[in-house]
Amino acid sequence: MLKSTLFPIVLIITVLIFSFGCIENGANKHIAQKENKDVLKKNNINLNLKLADFENPNDRELFDTIVKEVFKIEVNYDSIESLENPVKNLVYIFDMHFQVMNGGVIQFVDNGSGDSFEEVLVALKEIKALEYVEILEKIKTRFPNGFIPKETDIRRELIDEINENLTESQIKESSDFYEKLDRKYYDSQKLLYKYVIQYTKGYCTE
Repeated sequence: MLKSTLFPIVLIITVLIFSFGCIENGANKHIAQKENKDVLKKNNINLNLKLADFENPNDRELFDTIVKEVFKIEVNYDSIESLENPVKNLVYIFDMHFQVMNGGVIQFVDNGSGDSFEEVLVALKEIKALEYVEILEKIKTRFPNGFIPKETDIRRELIDEINENLTESQIKESSDFYEKLDRKYYDSQKLLYKYVIQYTKGYCTE
């Protein structure tokens, strides 16, 4: 009799805890989205850049200027999708870019930045940076079924599992594979500057 009485009570408590967790997660996501929208109200969506700024013939300097404008915005990285473009795409691309420049494409995938792998892919397609789209598509081929887990811990566990099962020759092949992608990325940096500049310029009205 006691068991039959306790079971519904435990079930109700479990449902309440789960419901509260869902509500709390939803509330946190809503707060993150509101924070980003408030930020965009406070910051010019055009990143305070004017068409005259794009007369600078030095692509690297202009690229750095755009980066500085983006980083002036206090973005909540838990809800980048609530941002509007060009800011949203630029945040994704710059996050990838500086990870790769610091430690290669594998660092981008392995770190928290890899959580947004698919979003970065979309952003690169939207700015028409097809050379970089190709790099990311090649990275996907190293994962089972071309699927890269969104969660950092799960992704790292999968990477470790993949590496543990490699033979000595496969380890060398894998290392050469990523080094080749790194070189391709580094050698085509100037193209990324141009893509970002043209994309951002398209949002300037003055």
